[in-house]
Formats: sequence, C-alpha cells, structure tokens
Amino acid sequence: MKILFIIHGIHNQILEMARKKKQALSAKLGCTVDSCIYGEEKELEHLNLAVLGGKIYILPSDSSGTEVIARSLHELMKETKSTAAVVADGEQSGELAVGLARLLEVPCAVAVTKLWMDGESVFCQKMVYNNMVCADYRLPLNFVISERFAVGNLANKQPEPSKIIELEPCGPSDYFLNSITLGERKERKASPILIAAGMG
Repeated sequence: MKILFIIHGIHNQILEMARKKKQALSAKLGCTVDSCIYGEEKELEHLNLAVLGGKIYILPSDSSGTEVIARSLHELMKETKSTAAVVADGEQSGELAVGLARLLEVPCAVAVTKLWMDGESVFCQKMVYNNMVCADYRLPLNFVISERFAVGNLANKQPEPSKIIELEPCGPSDYFLNSITLGERKERKASPILIAAGMG
C-alpha cells in the first residue's frame, strides 16, 4: 500500500501537525506515505516544507474550488501509483476527499478519527448519528478519506530527509468557460412571451 497525504498548506503550524499525523499513519499501516501540499503560491512560498520529511509534492493552485485540485491529485496518484489518499483536516477536506474518490472510483469516508490495519484489512472509525456513536468501517486497500485524527498523544520523531517536487496544476474542466463572446443582435423581433412584473 502507498498513501498520499494531502495537506492544504496555509502556515507552518499545520505542517507540524501534519508531520505527526504522517508519521503515525506510516507506523500504523506499515506503508510508504508521501505528502502533497496544495495552496496559493503566496501561501506556499513561506512554508518550511522540510519539516514534513520524505517525498513532498507541491501543487500551486489559484482555484478556491476543489474540482481542479482533485483532478490534479488524481493525475498525481496515477503517476506515483498511490493506492490510497488521506486528506488532512481542513476547511474543504471532506469536499476534496469526495471529489478525488469520485475520480478514482474508490470508496470514501469523511471526518475519520482513527485508521488502522488488522491483518490484510484497513479499518477506520468515525462519529455517526450526530456525533453520538463511534462506528468502525472496513475499507478496501484503495480508498480516500478525510481525517480528523487527534494529535495530542502522537510521538514527536525527527523527520526523514525531504525531497521536494513541484507539480504543474491541471487546467479547468471543459465546462468552465474561459472566454465568452457576446455578439450584437442585428434584428429586433417581437418576443412571443410577455413577462410582466409588478406589485399587487
């Protein structure tokens, strides 16, 4: 199994928490965990990326929507042969996880609080029924989740040496219009529909 840990890089405190979560993921699942940090270029240039350790992909994105980011991550996962993705806790993490899972055609779970391996199976735990009950789910080896792991009791190990790789983002989908040309109407015809608005 090879996991891609996806982080919205806003500031260095997020990377410090992400490092602990990444180390815990690698230890619990016994697999390789690469990182991918996405965000606006002005956010990414001030980050201390080496704190994460290991292979780090940088995905500059000027899009506030998750669709373009999900497509870029989909391409990256195909290229790196990653089998699963964990989207770090954040503002759009659930939406991004669902979009990526749809493109990969794999199961998705959002707001996962715990992830572990038991034999050959991967299990996750999340809160259900209005956060009243913890439920455990068995996942296939190919999955996408968004996490809400607690970091208070995670070991604080030194990161492995970093290898930083910058990526080119995918362009917008075909259904996004980049340029709209409006033409001048040459003739004025009477419309067969009358629209009236008023009060009373």
